[in-house]
Amino acid sequence: MIHESAPHQFQGTLSMSAIDPALATRPSFRPSLHSPGVKFFVICGLTLALMIPMLFVWMLIEDRQSYEFQVVQEVAESWGAEQSVAGPFLVVPFRGNFTNTQNGVTTNVSRKDFLVLLPDEMTATVRSKVSLRERAIYEVPVYHADTLIEGRFPTRDKIMERLPEGYQPQWGDAFIALRIQDPTGLREVPGLRLGAAPTPVEFVPSLNLPQSDSYGGLHLPLPEGALDEALPFSVTMAFNGTQSLSLAPVGQTSSIRMTSDWQHPSFGGGYLPDTYVLSAGGFEADWSVPYVARSYPQSWLYSDQSISPLFGKAVKVGFVEEADSYQLVSRSAKYAILFLATGFLAVFLLELRAGTRVHAVQYVLFGFGLVIFYVLLLAFAEVIGFAAAYAVASGAVAALNGGYVAAVFGQARRGAIAALSLLGLYGLLYVILQVAAYALLVGAMIAFGVLALTMYATRSVDWSGAIGAPAE
Repeated sequence: MIHESAPHQFQGTLSMSAIDPALATRPSFRPSLHSPGVKFFVICGLTLALMIPMLFVWMLIEDRQSYEFQVVQEVAESWGAEQSVAGPFLVVPFRGNFTNTQNGVTTNVSRKDFLVLLPDEMTATVRSKVSLRERAIYEVPVYHADTLIEGRFPTRDKIMERLPEGYQPQWGDAFIALRIQDPTGLREVPGLRLGAAPTPVEFVPSLNLPQSDSYGGLHLPLPEGALDEALPFSVTMAFNGTQSLSLAPVGQTSSIRMTSDWQHPSFGGGYLPDTYVLSAGGFEADWSVPYVARSYPQSWLYSDQSISPLFGKAVKVGFVEEADSYQLVSRSAKYAILFLATGFLAVFLLELRAGTRVHAVQYVLFGFGLVIFYVLLLAFAEVIGFAAAYAVASGAVAALNGGYVAAVFGQARRGAIAALSLLGLYGLLYVILQVAAYALLVGAMIAFGVLALTMYATRSVDWSGAIGAPAE
């Protein structure tokens, strides 16, 4: 009997080339941990991770600013704080008696209040001299101001027109008041000359108004019969202050002139000067403010508004440094992510061209060098000024990172390229800091240029291949 043999059983593994020879020619995709693509994303992660130490840098900047503010307050306590002068203004007490009937019961009610009146005219001249007070490593601008305020109060008849109906003024208790924010800064008792009086009369402490203890000020009783006619006045005062000086335009028409030997004034407070002149010897500035440009009227009841209207807009001059180092350091730190990314890209491009792998730890150390730049800048700026500190910090970091890159690649030329690239970047950042109005434009152009250069330099890179030979 003949038996058919069983079919031949294939032993072994069937290759893909035996099924489709064309597949044998296709390159297999084997992602490498050492490929440029993976390294690129690692660098992006390191850039974001290094923003964590940058947060501590920003905290350090804020801490030093806070300490500087504390020093300024200590100087202000002993010399005189930021000064704000309002006045002089006239206060007329008045009283009225009324009957009040309620539930069939009639009672007599007496009410007392104060009418606050501002002068019809005001002309002020302020001459200040600024000096620097040193405390630790800080210099605080302080000033001494000699002030003359002249003007004219309305007559008794015009004041009567502003009193509420049914009230009688108490002329014997009327007085003139002057508000100054920090009376401890006064260096002599302010004097008031009324009308044709040959000598000025000295003010006495306090505003002499209810619940006004928290307001710094002075007052002077008004002589009997002083308001029979329009009352001219002049106030002379000398006081110390710190950082800024404000003067309220209390007249129906107010003309204010300020002169100083300070070369870097900051005008603010609600009114910019009509004209000003800056020179090597200081500045001169003039303001003219009508009452319609203010936020408060010429007269009001004290029970309605106290003296709060006098805290409104004022003519203000700040005696500040030309460039605040902390502000400039803070602004430079805002560009940290751009400089970290650009510095890493420079090393990455050198790595691609050299074919030598750079370890992630070496990138981190390079990044720490970029972060320490801001700490050096802050520390030196407190002592030698921002411009010199910037030169020292940028030169030190460029030399440090340039030398490190030269050691990593074993070529001084590549280290020099890295150092020069960093110096160029820091130079561009300095330009950005100097042209604050165009900082966004310049920063955007730099970012665009860096991106375009990176795209051009990596146009032929095999992002899936390996960078050089594996390290032993």
